[in-house]
Amino acid sequence: MTRTALGRRVGALEQAQPATLPFSLRRWLGEELTGEQYHLADVETEAAQGFVGPPDHRRMDADMIDWLSLRGEHHAS
Repeated sequence: MTRTALGRRVGALEQAQPATLPFSLRRWLGEELTGEQYHLADVETEAAQGFVGPPDHRRMDADMIDWLSLRGEHHAS
């Protein structure tokens, strides 16, 4: 997805249900931020990168999960 397409989708979402975008996303989109806002964007990014949740396999069938396990074993060796 291009940055332009993403910007259009974000704009459509903002118009559909008005909300304030997180500072990390606003920085990524190129919006001018203050020093404090840059700091908050860094905090948000670090928090998101630090989150490691369990994998969600609800939409995968058995063949997909088997393929993923084989790929994981290959990369682990």
